[in-house]
Amino acid sequence: MSIPSGDPTTSSGPTSGFPSFQSTAGSPSEENASETSERDIEESTSLTETVSRSEVSEDAELAEIADSLDVSEELRAIVDDTRQAMLRRLKGPERGRGEGMARRDLVGDIKLETRGFSTTVTDRDAVEEVRIGRGGLVDAHCTCQKFSIEGGCRHVWAALVVAARQLGLGGWRAEKTEVRKDDRERREHLDAIVDAAGAEEGASPWEGLEKEAFLRVEYVLDVPSPGTQAGFSLHIRRRRRRADNTWGASLDLGRKDWDDIRMARPEDVEIVALLDGPGGKGRAASGYEAAPTVWHLGGPGSTAAMRVIAETGRLYLGVGSESTGRGADGPVPAEPIPLSEEEAQEREASDLPTALRCEIDHPWRVRLAIGHDEGDDATLVLSGMLERGDEQKAIGDVTMLSSDGHAIIDGAFTTVVPHAAAGVASVLRQRGELRTPSGGEARLRRSLAQLGQGAMAPGSLEVGPRMSPLLVVRVPTDEAPGRTLEAEITFQYGTRSVAADTYGWSLEDETGRVFSRDLDAERTALRQFLDAGGSRKLDAEDEIASARVPAKDLELVIARLIEEGWSVEADGKRVRSSTGSNASVRSGIDWFDLEGNVIFEGQEVPFPELLAAAQRGAKFVTLPDGSRGLLPKDWVSRWKLLEVGDLEDGKIRFKKDQGWVLSALLERQPSTDGLTVDEPFANLRALLSDASTPESIQEPEDFIGELRPYQREGLGWLNQLSGLGLGGCLADDMGLGKTVQILAYLIHRANAADAMDAEVAKAAGEPVPERGPHRRPSLVVAPRSLVFNWRAEAEKFAPKLGVVDYTGPEREHALISSERPDIVLTTYGTLRRDAAELAEIEFDLVVLDEAQAIKNAASQTAAAARGLKARQRLALSGTPVENHLGELGSLLEFLNPGTLEGTRLGKRLRAKGRSPRLDDESRGILVRAVRPFLLRRTKDEVLDDLPPKTEQVLECILDGKQRADYEELRSHFRSRFTQSGSRGGVEVLQALLRLRQTSCHPGLVDETRMDESSAKLDVVLPLVEELVDQGHKALIFSQFTGFLGIVRRALDARKIKYAYLDGSTRKREDEVNSFQKDPDTPIFLVSLKAGGTGLNLTAADYVFLLDPWWNPAVEAQAIDRAHRIGRENPVHVYRIIAKDTIEERVRELQEKKRDLAAAVLGGAAATLSDLGTEDLEFLLS
Repeated sequence: MSIPSGDPTTSSGPTSGFPSFQSTAGSPSEENASETSERDIEESTSLTETVSRSEVSEDAELAEIADSLDVSEELRAIVDDTRQAMLRRLKGPERGRGEGMARRDLVGDIKLETRGFSTTVTDRDAVEEVRIGRGGLVDAHCTCQKFSIEGGCRHVWAALVVAARQLGLGGWRAEKTEVRKDDRERREHLDAIVDAAGAEEGASPWEGLEKEAFLRVEYVLDVPSPGTQAGFSLHIRRRRRRADNTWGASLDLGRKDWDDIRMARPEDVEIVALLDGPGGKGRAASGYEAAPTVWHLGGPGSTAAMRVIAETGRLYLGVGSESTGRGADGPVPAEPIPLSEEEAQEREASDLPTALRCEIDHPWRVRLAIGHDEGDDATLVLSGMLERGDEQKAIGDVTMLSSDGHAIIDGAFTTVVPHAAAGVASVLRQRGELRTPSGGEARLRRSLAQLGQGAMAPGSLEVGPRMSPLLVVRVPTDEAPGRTLEAEITFQYGTRSVAADTYGWSLEDETGRVFSRDLDAERTALRQFLDAGGSRKLDAEDEIASARVPAKDLELVIARLIEEGWSVEADGKRVRSSTGSNASVRSGIDWFDLEGNVIFEGQEVPFPELLAAAQRGAKFVTLPDGSRGLLPKDWVSRWKLLEVGDLEDGKIRFKKDQGWVLSALLERQPSTDGLTVDEPFANLRALLSDASTPESIQEPEDFIGELRPYQREGLGWLNQLSGLGLGGCLADDMGLGKTVQILAYLIHRANAADAMDAEVAKAAGEPVPERGPHRRPSLVVAPRSLVFNWRAEAEKFAPKLGVVDYTGPEREHALISSERPDIVLTTYGTLRRDAAELAEIEFDLVVLDEAQAIKNAASQTAAAARGLKARQRLALSGTPVENHLGELGSLLEFLNPGTLEGTRLGKRLRAKGRSPRLDDESRGILVRAVRPFLLRRTKDEVLDDLPPKTEQVLECILDGKQRADYEELRSHFRSRFTQSGSRGGVEVLQALLRLRQTSCHPGLVDETRMDESSAKLDVVLPLVEELVDQGHKALIFSQFTGFLGIVRRALDARKIKYAYLDGSTRKREDEVNSFQKDPDTPIFLVSLKAGGTGLNLTAADYVFLLDPWWNPAVEAQAIDRAHRIGRENPVHVYRIIAKDTIEERVRELQEKKRDLAAAVLGGAAATLSDLGTEDLEFLLS
């Protein structure tokens, strides 16, 4: 209901822009509910019912207006009276903030009540409730904290402004005008700035001054009664100035005095807020009208309040109930406070008592002393005193001292420390020194022990033995512990020990001597145990606690605790941690002998004994003195890779070919440990280190072309490996010229062989032969699609070298008819078929291009490669690890046969059908071990001038018949596997194949639908037409030759010329040359398997991958057909992915494979795993 103004003809509604009043007479405020009569409720209810009628008679309408006028007049009076009261309580800035709230529509609807109204005011994130009424006197209330302290606030003022506007009262600001949205935002911004800085209207200089001049607020400390343990309490009192300008008596505050307190000095408002705040530990304010109670001192809030109180000069000592009364002038000291002459004269001239000073920041220290009486009975006496710097004061001379640490000393309010001793000092002040009764000495010493040495005078308290923590671990007898080991923690004090969960402040030794426990040191020790990795376990009743140690972290936990000064026992025997090791390597004819010891605090154990314990899974080893040595986790992880074979006099023997493995293991030997090696092994380690940082050598003069700097480093690295008698894997990124580096190296070796033959001939006085015995042929094994590329590259860069193509049915004739060729080119299939014949030839080099072809160590191809004879073996592969570390093991066995023989690492790498699971330490050793003969450079590292490559995923959405076909197949296969439980590899792969084909084109599953369109064709073909029109060239890859055939028909229909290459193509060079050199052939359709490696297709600007493959490395190789050396323009790669199909799952699996390759090639410690059953089930989801 709107409140009409005084003129009934102009009061039909509220003033524009302000909230309207709503009648809620049926819900009076809780505070006035008890005072509301039934008659009032009936009248307001009838008023509400009258207003709600839609059709009323004329007489009823006049009656309503009359009732409204009565309501309006009553509200006008309430609003006006409350306004006058708030003018006295609120300063100008606070009123200005309230007007701003009214202007910004932060006041809610006004709701009528029986004797007033209520509303809400939004203030930032809070919504405050405001009630204004009259209960005989002006009555207002707000839920904000400021109102509870000061009795007024901006929220009440904002509510009054809105109500006054609707009632038509003058003299109010905060007119609201209609403004544009942008201008409204500016006004709100301005209001926020003004609100933060203070309202425009300043405060009157007289405001509050009258209260300050005629009202004096005083703060009185009440001391506890004798014999009690209570602390000080604080009362607020007041004095008023008499007519003769003297101060009246100090009186307790009444309910009405609170407004005067709030209108007095600002520091008084701050003091009350500190006492009532969260840290004040005082009363909880329940509204501005609440009667004050006592504040008990304690907490940061009251401490801060006492500082402010002392600065006011109005802090006094109240009357103690035991010795003083209350005079006419209010509080007087319980005992006379010593005054200086100047203070005494000032006191006589004043009608006020002497105020207390504040020395909270300068505490006194309690010093308790225990001594014997000089009498015959030699009674034990406890006395005490206070110290502060050079000052001393007997406890009996202190004016007042409470058990909570507050004190009044020489007219100053202060504190005593340590806090724990304050209670004892308070009792001594009240009752004097203690003379112990018969048999009470031990009891007294035990109670004082908890105070610690800080509260005692020197020599008064026995100093106990230094605390030493002890951990007792219970190890299972089978030495194969589970996840956690039970343990106990005790604290040793000389001959006494106490469990960690024992309560008590003191201990008593066998002689009756009482001393305090060092609880701080005990807590520090327990924190060390938890920080080291231990934990605490309670029994079922949460009473008795035991410690627990993770079995896998036992060595780490114990080592840390021993380092912190702990003692550790296992099964009653002392545990020692390793403090170092020593090792030595001696060289034999074709072996290296390693012998060494791990040192456990002076006790030495040979390596073989430790390795045997590690193989059993033991955590400890018995030391020569009978104690137990904790096997160092890092040492075990490093050395247990070795298979302990035949041992001779405590030595471990390595074959000469395993020198690089031993070097990698010793690389992690801490620098502080003793390691001695003989000269041959030291030379080997130096050469291996050099191989990790190769030096460049210049390309031979008869090499046609110029190598880049990183390619010269590769050439030097190959030559260094040759000096070590090791093979190596050149694992540069695709497109960085691995073939060119090998050709330069072949020329380098041919020249070196010729020079050696010439030197031998000259020494023998014979003519220099054209081709001597040192110059042998080298075998290059490559995929079939790359043989022609090798031949072309050799003719271009190394025309001096003779090349034989050892492929096809005429390969034997070609080899026999050649005159000792330098390069023999063959394929992996030919190698497998002619393994016996090729194994009889003594080659100079054997080079495996795309060496991932032998990743399966058990395959015939890998076995044939290992059977070849050569001075040096090399492998070329941008992806030496595609799926798991076992592939790397196969490669290592080819490059350097026998190096992993007899080692646990070798067995793990050769494990069939699964990825070897290596911990971080073992994986780190493997990475360091292979580092000398694995060289990898990425394009980003070495090729600044390579044009950028951009990759983009284009999603296509299956719809209509194609989507239905896909979902039908997916449901069919999931149902089959779910019902039968079958996880057969053939069945699963068949399901995956059909789903991938359906995602590409329905014709791959149903040949009768070859001429239909598909989502992928709808995306790709328009892009192909566009780039052809713009003069670009593109590669289109697919692993399905059937899909390439469908694309061929689409290109034929659009009369777009293309080249084509798959596994059945015989004239590959013609197809490559057509695309590379013919400007009228813009498209090259390539099978992912047949053309994904070895080809140089730098004419392409765009690459389309029509379907994803499981292995991202295969896709990367396909992309690198175009993104390689020789490019002049950027390469754009588009991956076509069918949304919500198996292809999205394939993309996620690709990320796993990419992480796998990075782990080995980059030395990362990520987990490497195969494609497992869970992965396959995920693909069908």
